[in-house]
Amino acid sequence: MFGKNQVVNQEQLFNGSIRIKEIFFSLEGEAFASGEPITFIRFADCNLTCTFCDTDFSTNIRAMSIANILKRVEETRHKDCRLISISGGEPFVQAGLPQLVRKLLADNFEVIIETNGTLWFQEMNDIANHKNLRICCSPKTGKINKSLVKNISHYKYIVKEGETREIDGLPNVSALTGNEILLARPEGSFPVIYVQPMDEQDEEKNKANLAHATKLALKHCYRLSVQIHKIAGVP
Repeated sequence: MFGKNQVVNQEQLFNGSIRIKEIFFSLEGEAFASGEPITFIRFADCNLTCTFCDTDFSTNIRAMSIANILKRVEETRHKDCRLISISGGEPFVQAGLPQLVRKLLADNFEVIIETNGTLWFQEMNDIANHKNLRICCSPKTGKINKSLVKNISHYKYIVKEGETREIDGLPNVSALTGNEILLARPEGSFPVIYVQPMDEQDEEKNKANLAHATKLALKHCYRLSVQIHKIAGVP
């Protein structure tokens, strides 16, 4: 996408279907649960246009009911795998998210939601602290939605050599414009923070970004995320 996707605003009402890019079984490649078999539900659409985003969430989209999504999950997942990742795009753009998460949790799935941190649905307040739900926030702007903050399980920052702040090792350049900006920092007690080297589609730059992320992890006691699905050659 690389910042060229259409910006989509958050839906307010659920119309019975969710716009889905793909549902597939693979390995979790990033942050929490890295290396574990997992079923991905990739939503279409996003409310941001990040210049380094390499995920296609705008083509070959289909509207699916929650029942059909669950059916596809059952057809796709390994029988012993009950871990689900809901990603995008931005999952919180689509109003069907709370209903889908509620159903997955009721069916005893473990759910990870990947979000840029800008949106929230109040309908999720009563399940936000469910033992089988984790929310990974990868901030892309200067602020995190106030209602989301208390429900974040862990943070993931995409880091690039020369574009992090010395004092905390976290990004100081906008993912949207490339201009200098202090991206939103975690609030509250010491959270789990992952630093992940930016994939710039360039071998030398990627090596430098990995070395930089490794240095930051050691210096600030963060956790290193290295997109192992790309190393393993799986989706």
